[in-house]
Amino acid sequence: MPAVSAIIPTYNRAAFLKEAMASIQAQTFTDWELIVVDDGSTDATREVVQAVQRRDPRVRYLFQSNRGGAEARNAALERASGSLVAFLDDDDTWLPEKLARQVAVMTHAPERVGLVACGAYPIAASGECLEAEWPDFGGLPPLKVLLRVGCVIRSLSGVMVRRSCVERVGRLNAAYRVTNDYEWYLRLARIYDFLIMPEPLYQYRYHPGNISGNGPEVRRQLIQLLEGVTPGADWLSRHVLYRRLALLHYESAAAAVDRLAWAQAAWHCGRAIAHDPLVGARIRWGRWANPVYRTIRPYGALLYFTWASLRESPATTTSAHAKR
Repeated sequence: MPAVSAIIPTYNRAAFLKEAMASIQAQTFTDWELIVVDDGSTDATREVVQAVQRRDPRVRYLFQSNRGGAEARNAALERASGSLVAFLDDDDTWLPEKLARQVAVMTHAPERVGLVACGAYPIAASGECLEAEWPDFGGLPPLKVLLRVGCVIRSLSGVMVRRSCVERVGRLNAAYRVTNDYEWYLRLARIYDFLIMPEPLYQYRYHPGNISGNGPEVRRQLIQLLEGVTPGADWLSRHVLYRRLALLHYESAAAAVDRLAWAQAAWHCGRAIAHDPLVGARIRWGRWANPVYRTIRPYGALLYFTWASLRESPATTTSAHAKR
């Protein structure tokens, strides 16, 4: 059995996929298998993978109907045989030492460490390599950081996990199309420690097709996800979770105002206050720095949004009757 199962989910990115696969073949650590899951591609993806397969028996190809990245990764996880699992998005690339460095860390880490993540070099759409970045947990437990700040791990492309951990916490939840990685990290962090390597070992590509750029949908799924999280028994976990939810709801209220969706704005504003009555004090208001103003502003906003939605309702009803 190989030591590492590398997993690439792909959909209609044959050109990028060539580079991703080549970066795995260029690894200085060679005891790996690569499982490429073709999620219903209609381009030359099959031919690209099969051309590599003919030269490298470590590469496996799996085709499935289009079901999304989470289901593609899950299909590969079901077939993985390595004791360690590493992911690579089809538009990213690993640096040659990536597997060697992470395998060394995991080999010497205690069993309670279930995940290791490294930094990345972002690559702009122009091809320019930007300044390196990496996750920062600040020495805090991973669950608290994930709840307080959000998904600080840039991409699954920098992650390696023990397969035994996957078997314990389960695979990715495809119901969260955009935030399934974050939801999975939360489950892992409830049981295992994370190790962060402050060194860039992969390249993360920015381009118009990046799913991570969908802000409103990400926020909607984050709220749905976190509303379903059962906080830890300690007060701090609950406090961190509810603060995070309050800020997400308030951001959603502001977005609803931009659309003049007053009822939605009122609902989100009310949820923000319910989760954290002092949510206004935690938001930067530019020149309006008075702490009293900051604290009471969400309450005033809630009253205004509610009034605006009620004022709008009769007109909407009249318009609907007129159309009949």
